[in-house]
Amino acid sequence: MARNLAPNITTRNKVKNTLNLGCWNVRTITPGLSTDLQTISDLRKTSILNKEFLRLHVDIAALQETQLPDSSSLKEIDYTFLWQGKKAEEPRKHGVGFAVKNTFLDKVQLGHTATERLMSLVLNTTDGPIILLCVYAPTLTSPDKVKDEFYSSFESIIRTFSKDENLIILGDFNARVGSEHGQDLLAISEWESATRMDRDC
Repeated sequence: MARNLAPNITTRNKVKNTLNLGCWNVRTITPGLSTDLQTISDLRKTSILNKEFLRLHVDIAALQETQLPDSSSLKEIDYTFLWQGKKAEEPRKHGVGFAVKNTFLDKVQLGHTATERLMSLVLNTTDGPIILLCVYAPTLTSPDKVKDEFYSSFESIIRTFSKDENLIILGDFNARVGSEHGQDLLAISEWESATRMDRDC
């Protein structure tokens, strides 16, 4: 869980407020008992996540592996969950989204990016908009074509933002860093001890 990643937001009274961000690979929000999340109460995983985010004082969290179909939202007591997944007729794989504290709903809007692996959200502040990009990258064992397509799309999206825009990337990159770079071409550093980063932000 990542916190305090964003710059402080200045309100009209020039008081600095801290924005607490997080990301969480939820491994699925699908309850398994019904395809309609609206009809489930205590068994909703979003209800459990709502309580946990509230306990951790998270304002906005990026979610990975939601495994929910299409694009929709669900409002819990304290947070509203927004997601983007594959089409309903396709296998329930991947999926990304955001959990937004309900007090922030009037300050956010969905961005232009929305796939089952990439989703953007715009947070409007008095200092200007902050773009949040939720990412769920393919695993190391995914076919090269899948990884190439993802990183090509990711790079294209990043290039659409100017240097003056506030962009924060949150997600699960399924990456590896470490000294075993000779054994794995995907390792990005030869100076750090090898560490698998399957669930890190």
